[in-house]
Amino acid sequence: MKAAFLYAEHPASADVNEIYWIPVFDETKAFPALTSKTFLSGINARTNDGFYHFSSRKDAQNYVDNFLVP
Repeated sequence: MKAAFLYAEHPASADVNEIYWIPVFDETKAFPALTSKTFLSGINARTNDGFYHFSSRKDAQNYVDNFLVP
């Protein structure tokens, strides 16, 4: 299978510097088939963004369905 990339942008109710990131990192790392993630932040837009790399498109869709959209 071919690898898949995903970009996601999440609105945040708090400033990026006020968020406790450790649980976010732990939950992200625990998701199977996620090979890497680059965290981004829209400082003035109050968004938490990122580029995700998955082993396959199916794994990327699973992440969207079960983590990003509960």
